[in-house]
Amino acid sequence: PLLEKKWTAVPRLQRKVLELERAVSTNASYHAHRSSITSGTVSNGNSNEGDGNRRMIPRPPAVHDLRGHSAVVTSVEVHPLYTIAVSGSEDGTIKVWDHESGEYFRTLKGHTNSIHGLSFTPTGSHLASASSDLSVKIWDFNTYTCVRTLRGHDHTISSVLFLPGPLSLFASGLSSAGNDTSEGSSAGEPTSSGTGIDSSLTGSQFLVSASRDTTVKFWDVETGFCDATISDHTDWVRCLAVRPESNSTPASS
Repeated sequence: PLLEKKWTAVPRLQRKVLELERAVSTNASYHAHRSSITSGTVSNGNSNEGDGNRRMIPRPPAVHDLRGHSAVVTSVEVHPLYTIAVSGSEDGTIKVWDHESGEYFRTLKGHTNSIHGLSFTPTGSHLASASSDLSVKIWDFNTYTCVRTLRGHDHTISSVLFLPGPLSLFASGLSSAGNDTSEGSSAGEPTSSGTGIDSSLTGSQFLVSASRDTTVKFWDVETGFCDATISDHTDWVRCLAVRPESNSTPASS
């Protein structure tokens, strides 16, 4: 019986060797392709801008496989300055990772339901998270503590986004544009005089949130008040984007 086991193990090992050789060959071709794209050269020796831009497209194999959440991961955000990435999940937690080493740092707890959106300030000093528990939380990324909870939406908050500094004028202009500002201000009335956040350090004065209640709200980062509410959508507002050069904030519903 021992001899039979040895003879059957040999083919299995041979198949494993062949699989590993194929994997090595595939990885080598991927890395060779990446190197040629990074150099920005083509067969005729001239620079090709289109091919050079393709180096930003992620290609297999994955550098790291980060695991730790106990439910579906719904959102990921990368720190604007450091090699840090954060992930939000239906388990209600936010996990902090080093995306270069693949190491896990810590878990931020505070939400009581699924997290759907994450956003860093332009300077990376604070993180905002949006959840199905009808709240937006702002986290100090130096102490990893929640410094403010914003409430005012009537349904799942699907997206959140800090506006860069130049868009502050655009957002403040909404206060006098007649976009349901009185209703938004009462909905976002803070429980204290302010958030304790200095907008000059965050690089952002306003935070935007989108919800399944069909509204988009603009929050003052320093005071915690909702300065404006846009109610032009007729269905769930799912995502937000910013174009600083055009002073616009597109919302998708």
